[in-house]
Amino acid sequence: MFFCVGLGCVMELSAQGWMHWRGPSMNGSTTTTNLPVEWSEQTNIVWGITMPGKSSSTPIVFNTNIFAVSQGSYGRLLLLNLAMKNGTVLWEKEIGRLENWEENSFFEKGLYSQCSPTTNAKNIWALFGSGDIAAYDFAENELWKRNLVREHGYCENRFLNAATPVHFAGKLYIPVGSPNMASESGTEKEGGMEKPVILCLDATSGKTLWTREWLAQANDNLKAGPLSAILYEGEGKGKSQLIVSGANGLAGYSLGEGEELWHYLSKGETPLRQGDNLHPPVPAPDMGLLFASVLGDNLLIAINMNSATGLIREEDLAWKLHLESMATTTGSTLYYNKRLYALEGENPCSMVCRDAGSGKKLWEGVLSVKETFSSSPTGADDKIYCLSDEGTVVIIGAGEREHYEEIAVIKMNEQAFNSGIAISNQRLFIRTCEKLYCVKKRQWIRFMDNEFLD
Repeated sequence: MFFCVGLGCVMELSAQGWMHWRGPSMNGSTTTTNLPVEWSEQTNIVWGITMPGKSSSTPIVFNTNIFAVSQGSYGRLLLLNLAMKNGTVLWEKEIGRLENWEENSFFEKGLYSQCSPTTNAKNIWALFGSGDIAAYDFAENELWKRNLVREHGYCENRFLNAATPVHFAGKLYIPVGSPNMASESGTEKEGGMEKPVILCLDATSGKTLWTREWLAQANDNLKAGPLSAILYEGEGKGKSQLIVSGANGLAGYSLGEGEELWHYLSKGETPLRQGDNLHPPVPAPDMGLLFASVLGDNLLIAINMNSATGLIREEDLAWKLHLESMATTTGSTLYYNKRLYALEGENPCSMVCRDAGSGKKLWEGVLSVKETFSSSPTGADDKIYCLSDEGTVVIIGAGEREHYEEIAVIKMNEQAFNSGIAISNQRLFIRTCEKLYCVKKRQWIRFMDNEFLD
C-alpha cells in the first residue's frame, strides 16, 4: 500500500512538473489542483529563502527538484538546485562571471539571469544574458559549457539574450540575437552580430547540429526586441515544430534539420520602440491553433496549424483581432481550457478573457491593484495567478465564469520583475527579485493517534 501511494506521488510530481518557463505545455497553464488562495508569514508559506542575488526568471520544477538561476556576488552567474521540502540548496554552479559588473546597469536590474532553465527530467540547461550556457545532470555533473556571445557576436539591448532554450527529443533550440543589433545608445558595438540566428545543439554534448538565419525583412519600424522560441507539439499536418517569433514576424521550423515550414510577416505599420515587450506565441495543439501577438500591426492572430505552409497571409488566419495598442499588453498571453487571458493596459491593468476558437471577448475586468505587471499570468485550478512588479499577487477566477471575479490580493512586500509563478504538486513557486517562496495549502492530517502538518 505504501509503495503504491509513493509511486502515485512520484507520478503526480512528474506529470505536473513545471519544466519550461511557460509550463508543461508552454502556454502558461497546468492541471494541478488544490492550490492556495491565501498566504502570509504565518499561513501557507512552506518556506522562503534569500537567493544569492537578483533575477527576473521563473523557477523550474521536476519531482522534488527546483532549479533556479540567479546573479551572485562579484558578477557571478549561478544555477541552483533546491529541495522542494525546505528550500535547502542541494548544489550551486557558477556558469559564468561578468567583468565590470559594478558598472553594469543590466546586472543591477537582474537582467543577466532572466532566461529560465529548461529540463527534460534528467538534465538541466541554463542560459544567461552574457551568452554563457551550460548543461548538468541532476547529480550536478557538468555535461558541457559554451559562450554563445564569444562564438556568434554581441547583441546589446534591454533584453540581452533573453530566449529560454527549448528542448525536444535530445536537441536544444536557441534563438541568438535580436533584430536590433544597435546598443541602447544607438551606436553599433564592435563584435556585434550581423544577423540573428537559430541554433540547434545536441543536448547531451552541446555540439552545434545546425544554424539557421532568422527571417530577413527591411523595415526600420521592426528593429526592436529579442527573439523567442516555443515548441508546438501537434500531430498530422500540424506536426510538432519549433516556433520562433520576433518583431518582424514568426515562423515554424522542422525539428529535424530546421527547414522553414511557414512564416508570417509583420507589415510594421506601427513603429516599435526600444524596450517594447515582444510576447512569445502561445500553442493550443488541442484546438490545432497557434496564437501570436504582432506588435508592429497591433494584431492578435490565430494560425491554423493544420494548414500552415509557406507565406501566411491575413486572409489565411483562423481569426485576427485588431487591438488599440499591443504595446500596452503586459506579459505573455495565457491559454487555459480553450480560453485566452491577457493583462492589458497599465496602472491599473485589465484582465481580458477571450474565446480561443473565435477571439470573441467574453469578459473584461479592471484589477483593484494599481501596479505594473511585467510578468506573465499562470493558470491552474480554475484560477489565474498574476504577480506585479511591486510583489503583489492578484488571483482571478477562471473556468466557465461569465464575468471578472477577483478572488484575492496578496502583498508579498517585495519587488519582482518578469518572473512568472511556477506551479507543481499543489505548490506555488514565487520568485521575487531577492527571494524564492514555496506556498502550499497547509492542512492538519490525522494518522492513527498522531497529527502532523502537511
